[in-house]
Amino acid sequence: RRLADEPPDVLIVSAVAAARVGGVLLDAAPNATARVLYWREASSVVAREPRVFSAFDLLMGVFLDADVLNPSFFFQGHGGAARFVDALRDPDAPMNRPFDARPGFAVFVSSHCDAQPRAEYIAALRNLVPLDEYGACKRDRASPHLAVIQSLKGRHLPYSSAMQRAQRNATTRYKFYVAIENALAPGYATEKLLSNALESGAVPVYLGAPDLETVLPGGPGGTREPWLVDASAFASPAALADELRAIAADPRRWASYLSWREAARRGAPLFPGAARAVREALDPPTSDAAFLAEPASDEPVLRDFHGDDLSRRAAAVCRLCDAQYTARILEESRPRGKLLGARLAERAAAIATMRS
Repeated sequence: RRLADEPPDVLIVSAVAAARVGGVLLDAAPNATARVLYWREASSVVAREPRVFSAFDLLMGVFLDADVLNPSFFFQGHGGAARFVDALRDPDAPMNRPFDARPGFAVFVSSHCDAQPRAEYIAALRNLVPLDEYGACKRDRASPHLAVIQSLKGRHLPYSSAMQRAQRNATTRYKFYVAIENALAPGYATEKLLSNALESGAVPVYLGAPDLETVLPGGPGGTREPWLVDASAFASPAALADELRAIAADPRRWASYLSWREAARRGAPLFPGAARAVREALDPPTSDAAFLAEPASDEPVLRDFHGDDLSRRAAAVCRLCDAQYTARILEESRPRGKLLGARLAERAAAIATMRS
């Protein structure tokens, strides 16, 4: 009734709500300029009602090929990509530790312990290479390199800027950062790679989005040089372990995976080959400033959580209140060649196949 009485210019419906009552909501706002599906998690919910989802105009969500990236997993915490580049330029920043100052071999941090195939893959990898694990999923392997967060072993990692800083600094003592997604879905790459791994300064070992090179062509430097070790390219965890040992035995080869950082230090944009929504997440428009500015309050809770993922989500939603912005991305989305519903049904089928 409220939608009928006050028809919106932009209607945003979560994927979960769309699967349940999407048709009712869409019928109540037939004249909305843009009808936006908000797909917050990589799941196959779209497959349940493909005809409903085909009525949406734009996709907002976690996928790197979405029309509006929300949330953004790039360089989480206050300052985002700008803070990351500032740290790159600081020779004393922990992330810039050289090979010889990284005594640990590989590190893995997670508090979501039952995600498959990640749990199975980590179980195999820990028996093949020295792998230190932190978060609620940690094992009892002794680790002198993460003493700064030793008290957090076996506990859920609190989502705060203070914890993020401690985790970033601790993981800089490792040569490899193992980043495996909760779900292996097209376009789904999260903070595990795009924040935690990159900010450790270690070489990322990644298992996740199968189309990563398509959605982030050329990687953070926009070149074809390798910037991560793609675990999916190896027939088994044992084959991956052999490759990691070979890289660790050659400091120059290890450093080659980080060569893209030199261009970033000189001011080159990060992920220059990515789509507009990704570039926008890395370099937010000025309209986002009210959400992302550091608070004046000295209240610890506000300082801990301000500028994190929640602020970015609010900013991304409020951009859609700008009629010119919404019109521009609507026009941009039309030439893609497939209706949104077809794109989403294709993705849902891919996710279901990967899970089986």
